[in-house]
Amino acid sequence: MKTLISLLIFFLVTGLSPDKRDNKIVYGFFDDEGNRFVKMIIIGETVTVEKADTLELDVKNDKSLLEYDTRPDTVTVKILNNPGIRVGQTLFLLEKHHDHDFFKDGNIVGEIKVTSIYETTFFGQQLRGEGHLRMIEKIMTVAMPITTEGLYEAKISKKQGDYFVKKGDFASAIQYYKKSIKLDPNAPEPHAALGKLHEANGHEYISAAYEYNLAYKSKDKFADEQEKLEFLINYSSFLIQKHKEEAFKKQKNYNDLELSHEISRETSRILPMNFKNLMNLTESSLLFYYIYKSRDKGASDREIRDKYDRQTESALEKTLSIQPQSYRAQALAVYYYVEKLKEIPFKNLTTAQATEVKDLIQKIDGHINKYNTYRPRNKKPDVAVLQAREYLRSLR
Repeated sequence: MKTLISLLIFFLVTGLSPDKRDNKIVYGFFDDEGNRFVKMIIIGETVTVEKADTLELDVKNDKSLLEYDTRPDTVTVKILNNPGIRVGQTLFLLEKHHDHDFFKDGNIVGEIKVTSIYETTFFGQQLRGEGHLRMIEKIMTVAMPITTEGLYEAKISKKQGDYFVKKGDFASAIQYYKKSIKLDPNAPEPHAALGKLHEANGHEYISAAYEYNLAYKSKDKFADEQEKLEFLINYSSFLIQKHKEEAFKKQKNYNDLELSHEISRETSRILPMNFKNLMNLTESSLLFYYIYKSRDKGASDREIRDKYDRQTESALEKTLSIQPQSYRAQALAVYYYVEKLKEIPFKNLTTAQATEVKDLIQKIDGHINKYNTYRPRNKKPDVAVLQAREYLRSLR
């Protein structure tokens, strides 16, 4: 009964009926006699094959000699069925029936290695792969070897876990995520989902860190690029919180903060104006700015401090430009400008320094007011923001 329910969930999620699934199984032959074959599942068909250039050389005036570029050809494939394709996997190209109405068993005429998987606006999911395919011109069937029937079960179990998360049954969700991991240990998705569940239970952050780390190690194997980016943003945020909790316990380990900062900077190259990622980038930069400002053991530390100062200011400006009504972003602005104000020596201020002090006080006042305006009434005031207000009063 459980198996039947699992299959029904899978078919509803993927849009495949049991009959259609059977039609997607083919056998690819390595030889004309059919003695060497591989059971495969159809994943799609070729759209384009971009061939490397043929180089013609004039060797002693003999123009009949040709030398071929050894770079691989690039293939674009329309994905019709995705049972769990991963970057780095090897796919095989088979001859397709001439009228294109159905797929068939056939000779393997080439192979490609998957280099990327992506969504298109009009043509759905596609992938790009590389291989040496000089004899291939027409549309080809693209298939993936079935090395284990557990591939289907792993995807079903992950979808079942997602279903139980939405139902609020976290115990069952964990059970199915663990089953998916057992069936397909290299898949990052169930690790990421399990880590997120553990994170939701605040006391389980060690388990969350473990699962997130496994997902991160396999980040290039995410089948969906958007899901990968969402994971990276969540993981970066988690690492910041983990660093802060451990710092509170006097554990000075900056590895988590460094990784969070690295992830946020890399993600910002793809999603330059994503609010959540910019929040992570702002906070990790600010924490490093504070660390090096407090340490300040010489010119090297001051140079690093100034680097994080610039990064904090840049990320903060972008963050506030997207969501000025975010009370958390306003709080980060208060933290940052208070630290900037504390850098200024208040004895014998120059005219320029006095002007800077006035500007910073105005900025801090403004961000405190906005923080109080946007903070939900059910949220306790941030202690650091309250301390900032007291600090300003002490200066007046």
